Amino acid sequence: MNPHPSHQFQPGGPGGPGRPKGSVGGRAQAIALIDSIISENGAELRAALEKEFHKSPVKFWQRFGFPLVPQALVAKVETATTTHRWQSLLDADQDNQRTQDELQALRREYPGEDSRILGMLADGIPLAALRAQLGRPAPRLVEPGGG
Repeated sequence: MNPHPSHQFQPGGPGGPGRPKGSVGGRAQAIALIDSIISENGAELRAALEKEFHKSPVKFWQRFGFPLVPQALVAKVETATTTHRWQSLLDADQDNQRTQDELQALRREYPGEDSRILGMLADGIPLAALRAQLGRPAPRLVEPGGG
């Protein structure tokens, strides 16, 4: 190593020869390859993504959509203060009864979907948004005799 000042980088001078013009690094080549594969197979990719989405829209969002959200926005939402209003035990009991009534209605509208409904609640989906997530209920067959 030559410690002489004339051999050190000088302000305003070129930083060295660098990469030759027109050359591309490995990461850029990999991205270009992936881009060409996606461009050539866009319809198949879309079909596969839609299939995954319909399995579980929330999990799809968490895996593919959420990572695309700027982290500054995520931090802002996570640190936002939440306020809880005070309520009496009687009010809480009435809210609890409304929640139970709503869950019973969901069970009637979506028979056999209890585990899916509970899973969505566990994933943090608000009760009011469950119907939108579940889609249309299956049509119920009316038994002969009006029952």
